[in-house]
Amino acid sequence: MAPKLWQRMKAWKKGGKTQTDPTPKLRDQVASPVHSTHAQESSTTASGSSLPTTPVPAPIQTTSSDAGATLHPTLQGRLWTDAYDGLKREQPKLVDAYERLLSRELGEGNLSSTDEVSQKNDIDQANPKTRQIQFDRLLQAGLKKTEKEAAVKQNIQEAMDVVDTVKDWINQAVKSVPEAAIAWTSVCFVLEILANPIDEAVANRDGIAYVVSRMNWYWNLSHLLEDNPSDRSAGLRGELENQIIELYKSLLSYQMKSACLYYRNRLLVILRDVVKLDDWENTLQSIKDIESTIQRDFDTFTNSEINDHLRKLATTAESIHSDIYRAIQDQTATQQETRQKEKDDECLRALRVTDPRIDKTRITVTKGGLHRDSSNWILQHEDFQRWRNDDEAKVLWIKGDPGKGKTMLLIAIVDELEKGVYSKPSPSTVLSYFFCQGTNSNLNSASAVLRGLIYRLGDQKPSLISHLRKRYDKSGENLFNDENVFFALSEVLEGMLRDASLSRAYVVIDALDECENELQQLLKFIVDNSSALSHVKWIISSRNRHDIEWQLQLNNSGVKLTLELTQNAEQVSYAVNAYIDFKISQIESLQDDGELRARVLSSIREKADGTFLWVALVIQQLKDANEWDVLDVVDELPRGLDGIYDRMMDQINQYKRQNPQFCQSVLSAATLAYRPLRLREIAVLSGLPQKISDDLRSVNKIVVMCGSFLTIREGYVYLIHQSAKDYLSGETSRNPFSFKLMDVHQSIFSRSLKIMSALRRDIYSLNNPGLPIGEIKLPDPDPLEVMRYSCVYWIDHFCDFYSDSECQFHSIEGKAVDEFLRKKFIYWLEAMSLIGHMDNAVLAIARLESLLKKQSSGHEILDLVQDSRRFIQQNKWVIENAPLQTYVSALIFSPANCLTRKIFQNEEPEWITTKPRVEAYWSPRLQTVEGHELYVRCVAFSHDSKLLASGSDDESIKIWNMATGSLKQTLDFQGSCPISVIFSHDSKLLAAVSLYCVKIWNIETGTLIQTLDNYRSYSATFSPDSKRFAVHSGYTIGIWDVETGSSIRNSVTI
Repeated sequence: MAPKLWQRMKAWKKGGKTQTDPTPKLRDQVASPVHSTHAQESSTTASGSSLPTTPVPAPIQTTSSDAGATLHPTLQGRLWTDAYDGLKREQPKLVDAYERLLSRELGEGNLSSTDEVSQKNDIDQANPKTRQIQFDRLLQAGLKKTEKEAAVKQNIQEAMDVVDTVKDWINQAVKSVPEAAIAWTSVCFVLEILANPIDEAVANRDGIAYVVSRMNWYWNLSHLLEDNPSDRSAGLRGELENQIIELYKSLLSYQMKSACLYYRNRLLVILRDVVKLDDWENTLQSIKDIESTIQRDFDTFTNSEINDHLRKLATTAESIHSDIYRAIQDQTATQQETRQKEKDDECLRALRVTDPRIDKTRITVTKGGLHRDSSNWILQHEDFQRWRNDDEAKVLWIKGDPGKGKTMLLIAIVDELEKGVYSKPSPSTVLSYFFCQGTNSNLNSASAVLRGLIYRLGDQKPSLISHLRKRYDKSGENLFNDENVFFALSEVLEGMLRDASLSRAYVVIDALDECENELQQLLKFIVDNSSALSHVKWIISSRNRHDIEWQLQLNNSGVKLTLELTQNAEQVSYAVNAYIDFKISQIESLQDDGELRARVLSSIREKADGTFLWVALVIQQLKDANEWDVLDVVDELPRGLDGIYDRMMDQINQYKRQNPQFCQSVLSAATLAYRPLRLREIAVLSGLPQKISDDLRSVNKIVVMCGSFLTIREGYVYLIHQSAKDYLSGETSRNPFSFKLMDVHQSIFSRSLKIMSALRRDIYSLNNPGLPIGEIKLPDPDPLEVMRYSCVYWIDHFCDFYSDSECQFHSIEGKAVDEFLRKKFIYWLEAMSLIGHMDNAVLAIARLESLLKKQSSGHEILDLVQDSRRFIQQNKWVIENAPLQTYVSALIFSPANCLTRKIFQNEEPEWITTKPRVEAYWSPRLQTVEGHELYVRCVAFSHDSKLLASGSDDESIKIWNMATGSLKQTLDFQGSCPISVIFSHDSKLLAAVSLYCVKIWNIETGTLIQTLDNYRSYSATFSPDSKRFAVHSGYTIGIWDVETGSSIRNSVTI
């Protein structure tokens, strides 16, 4: 019964007992897969399985010829060796006993013998690697030797555990039986005596498993110390290494004692265990206490390492951040520079009417090249040298009669100045120049001069473009199209010339007399800036004109070089003679006859009268003459330009058949055209027969037959000189044509209408009514190429013809206009949008309306023209930005009874089945201008009715051109909203009033000239002379001087 109960209790106890892993859990910060493996391996050691082996250090490197002198190359090996050697010094008996035991095993002696004293110590003390391997072998052998004993003790411990479980029950049971209690007490005492050896054996085997696993763990931990050689934590690392050595000593001591235990006499071992002489449990606890200390220090070390690593990361990150930031900054700067350049290029493209560099090349080629011997004399002239070297000489004016070579002299000067500017580039020196040409409407105005000068400066020194961008960014291309363009651009040019980066600026303007518009303003600008800007030097040329001389009023700051003065005339004569010699040398028919060449030279020099143009025209005729006719041609040549022009016209009139008529038609068209015409344009506008106009080679021949009046350059036909235009237009002599020149306007008008009869809907075949103008690509061939000039200028030619004639508008031409507007008007608007001339369309229709009001105010055509003007004004923006919207929104949003809508109702889109509800007639509202982002607070007309100003809650003021409806410019009113805007009586100034300040601008330049801060105002006005400005504020009327901004003393208090 008792044995069965015993077996049941044993089985119950064995099944219900929870097995525990003797290996302690690792801390999170140092856990590793290696340790996990060791823990799993060591968990079965108590039941007798083998232990994990201690890691073996890397191969030993020999540092001397002594094979025994070896060192561990790793930190792990060094720490283990230091611990072993230290333990040997501290506990020599223990280590010696262990080594003797190990020597006995290695010597394959009697392992059952316990006589350690007689055993010699054969351990290699110089080879740590061998010692480690031997140490592991001895432990493994000892564990295997005591394996059976351990199993028996394990069973006894389990039985004792069962007894412990029922011990309390038995104690209760024997209390009532004294005899049994005495016996049970004896049994308990015996059990206590037996328990100590059992507990010690179990504690040792559990402990050895723990110790070996921890030795492995700290071996790997030492590797971490080796991987983090931080200078900042060197002290902590050294201290931690010392602690690990002390721990290694304890671990090695534990293992050595255990090894010795396994080979001792078993009875002696039991006796030692009974009194707990080795006390394995407390020994293991002391090891764990050392571990706790190391763990805390290692945490400190780790934190130090982490902090140090974080500092390095922070330093690296800061460096990387700095590099990335610089890279981003560089990339951003590059992108900004790219965008800035794109905007600058866009601004220059909008500004450009011509490139003066190309003009210089064209003029040089057209005039047969620059002959240095004929022009370089100017560079040595004392007046030029004074202008160049004397800082007080600001202006050099070269003046002379037509054909004296002024343009070529200025080209020579420009070339000379360019050598200094470009050969050794200096960012502080710039050169700008412009060549006026009266024969080209794009190059014969003061505004064109300013545009050309600004273009050259901006192209040469891009940083100067900022002065133009300030205004262009606000007004766009409208800056260059309204009536105040000269004043706006003069402010821009002045700002460029005043730029602090410039130490010297040269400005050259040729042929001022050919500047037909705003010449007086241009001369005033030159005079004002020549006196105000000491670093700017000017060179100008013109004919001998009293108005130019009077306006310039040159004093000590200016130099006048007159080509007709005796001294200068001699220089010019020498230059002309050199030019003649050069040109004669190029006539092949004169090279073999020295006598003939001499006679020709003498005759030409006598008649030239110092006129380069006369020589050039004569040389051209000699080139076309036969060798035997050369002398006769020279003898027949008249003196002076008019005489040579008469001879050239006579030669044209002597052509056979219709050729004289063809030449006269071409010459008259070239003379009255508003710009140089292309060959194909001049062919159709001059009325050449179709068999000629269809063949550009034939057109070219007709132009060549016009003699030296015309020249062809890059497909354009130019008059050879302004004097040629003066002659052909009859300003210097009789009319050279066999017809009235004004009739040519009528012919060009009529032929323009005929050309534009080819206009049609969607002429570029876009098929997309919403396509923006910026995305439209020019087709090849361009159907508008031949009619571009006609589209822009047909109304101008019509008005010029009717202004100088006595015809009434109900004539054939008037009916032609009416027919064109009824059949082609909206197609013409599409074309004007495609070629970028919607502003010209608005101005042209306005000019036509003005003419009709004067001649036939009650005529039916006037109603149609007025309706056309309203149609353009209302729809200009949408047509300008999307040409095909002419047939969509422009039509369907016009009034139901709009004449244009009714006439072209078949062009309304069929896909819009429900049309928007619109007014029946044009409202009294003549025009709508849009552009403000917020509520508009105030508006005002200028006194000349040309401008409209509007102030808004978006803190801006916009100025509108009432003729075109386009935005002229935008003025910033930062920090407040204008409640009133007022124009001065001369329409040059604009004042804006808010509740906090008053600001006054110069409209022509867009410059803020006065700000009256902290002035709470309600209304304001200018004096009739525009010199004073009055502001009403509460009970006070403040009066201010506009120019100085100072308050007038006699301010009034009400």
